[in-house]
Amino acid sequence: MRIACRCEPSLHFEHSTLKMQNGMEMVKRGDLRRLGVQVAPLALRRFWNMVARCHGQIWNASEIGRSLGEAHTTVKRHLDILCGALVMRQLPPWFESLGKRQVKSPKVYLRDSGLLHDLLGIASFAALEAHPKLGASWEGFALEEVLRATGDREAYFWNTQGGAKLDLLVFLNGQRYGFEFNSDFAG
Repeated sequence: MRIACRCEPSLHFEHSTLKMQNGMEMVKRGDLRRLGVQVAPLALRRFWNMVARCHGQIWNASEIGRSLGEAHTTVKRHLDILCGALVMRQLPPWFESLGKRQVKSPKVYLRDSGLLHDLLGIASFAALEAHPKLGASWEGFALEEVLRATGDREAYFWNTQGGAKLDLLVFLNGQRYGFEFNSDFAG
């Protein structure tokens, strides 16, 4: 997949939509039931919609559970299964004694931007440009591309309560590499 310059009609929305339809078919056929998700398809779809709205944010299982009328442990189990199925990614936080209060909950991402866009009702690049999740969509896409190149064995994010942050911190060959992903598609 490639990202086109602003003047090119690309992002392969047709291909992404097909991938998303295949992913949602997995839910409809009950493939996730075989992985241990014992939830009605409509309830699971609501869970996916909630997760799409949390894409690129700190995960709060209690808040999602309250919204869905589920226990936070149930919501956590669903997320773990979707991560195991490589549909979702939980990016753990990096902790280090810096004398600052650091965020200690994971961030969550839908790994396929086409699935994210469908769940958010984004059908075109123009709609994506106008959507409040543009930055989170770009962050998730860029994060997956970097991790595809570097491997994802030692990948984290880092935030402090004071606002200092890295979207991605990768340890590779004994070195630390920090990434901050920002979208600036405004012309």
